[in-house]
Amino acid sequence: MDFDNPGFRLLNLLEQGKKIPANKVCRDAWSELLDAPVTSPQLLGRLGKIMELVAIVETEIREAYPDEASTCEHWTSQVKAAFMHQQLQGQWDTFIAHIDGHSINYLRMQARMLQTLSNAKSVEYEVLEQSRNDLSDILNELLASEIDFEVKKYLSRNIRGLIAAIDEYKLTGTTGLFDSIEILVGHSFFDSKYKKSIKETKIGQKIINTIGLLADAMTIATGLPQIGGAIYNLIALSQK
Repeated sequence: MDFDNPGFRLLNLLEQGKKIPANKVCRDAWSELLDAPVTSPQLLGRLGKIMELVAIVETEIREAYPDEASTCEHWTSQVKAAFMHQQLQGQWDTFIAHIDGHSINYLRMQARMLQTLSNAKSVEYEVLEQSRNDLSDILNELLASEIDFEVKKYLSRNIRGLIAAIDEYKLTGTTGLFDSIEILVGHSFFDSKYKKSIKETKIGQKIINTIGLLADAMTIATGLPQIGGAIYNLIALSQK
């Protein structure tokens, strides 16, 4: 499964959803699919990202394959109807019943069509897991440190953002990772204290090393050296 292909990301979620019993509580089903606690704000946030994902796939298909507009219309209308009619406190059937076999087949076909435009693969799970663990350790070390309070606040927020992007990789792909890295490193252009902490502290070096690991994995997965290069250039600029 290529999680850098938005069509396959959406297809994977819907196919996994078809395996969940129709009488399960809808909110519990989403919690299972999205790895988010039922009562957490993350659940609704990730639901929103799935809805955005539908729009992303639709746009990419219509732009790359205009003749597929009618086929695209069928599955997108069904998925949108599913979101409109679902009852989070009701049964899963209020959502998944709208996702018919034709919708799955059309989406699978169009995901494959998008794949012909890219040779991307998924970032290795082991790298994502290692990066997440390293970032969690860095966050704990940061919170226990005597770094300036304002710097600590921004750094901890941005590290949590990158951890969230790793957790949501199956929803946002490498775009989510890159955006979070850009925010984490890019803040140094506007905050000299933040820049100094990234550049001159052991915690900062650990952050850079972890980001480098992710950059290498993203480069391998996407086959686009400019992704890794862009991250390394951003890091280099932030340390001048």
